[in-house]
Amino acid sequence: MINDLPQLYFEKPFVTEFEYLRSEARKKRRITFDCFHSKVFGEYVRCAKGHSLRGKQSLTTLAVLRGTSSSVCKICPDYDDSE
Repeated sequence: MINDLPQLYFEKPFVTEFEYLRSEARKKRRITFDCFHSKVFGEYVRCAKGHSLRGKQSLTTLAVLRGTSSSVCKICPDYDDSE
């Protein structure tokens, strides 16, 4: 699953940028990346609890790495960031 992602996502310039974008997004809202129910399936992230993300069943992995969040995650009673 994670092996299907382009390796450049894991190289230093991208990792640093993604960490920054997620940090900024966290200041505003819950993000899909932090929920333990979000699972990677190749190029997509789905909710293990079955909630649809953005009116679909999944978000792109790249969008989640950048700190994008589904509107469902923002109000989800099952959201679990273990804090």
